[in-house]
Amino acid sequence: MWLWGFAMPKFVCSHCIYCCFFRDPIECPVLFPWEKRSIEDLLGEEVNTTFKPLEVWRDSKGTCVVTLYRWIIKGFCPFYDIFTRGCRIHEIKPLACQMFPLLIEVPSGRVMISSKCLWTKKNLGLLKELNTPEAIARTFPLEFSAAITVLQQYTSILEAVREERLVRVNDFSSCKLLVDVDSYMVGDHG
Repeated sequence: MWLWGFAMPKFVCSHCIYCCFFRDPIECPVLFPWEKRSIEDLLGEEVNTTFKPLEVWRDSKGTCVVTLYRWIIKGFCPFYDIFTRGCRIHEIKPLACQMFPLLIEVPSGRVMISSKCLWTKKNLGLLKELNTPEAIARTFPLEFSAAITVLQQYTSILEAVREERLVRVNDFSSCKLLVDVDSYMVGDHG
């Protein structure tokens, strides 16, 4: 894509630390339940990991269903290799990590570009012109593909939640049972 005589650059990770270092929980990755379980399996019991239910729905029987978790990381991600400046699980890392520096606001589907990324800071002037999905996809092809997958999976989850007539809750302390959405949908909830 050409913009005012300049070729729009394609995103190339500069292997800075900023996508994998977390100071504030709001910066931490948002995972689907199956991604959370995969991370727990990969880390095993030797690493203390915290996942906070981020989006919870309740059925008429008091069972609460988690659709999204926030993976609370303090400092570097446990999979970040500080010597190679890379991810030790790059091929299987969560979608939130695959799509970075793209961010998705759910449920609206609004796509944003993170200002934590050094590459985006360096190309900010050109990135302001990315006002179509096609332009974003050309600049961030792999990341955009991961973002589309997130939106498709999230949309599918929302459709199932609505079909089950679940109600969104902010406080899940009164829940009789807390289950992941994929387990709930196959009837694995007591």
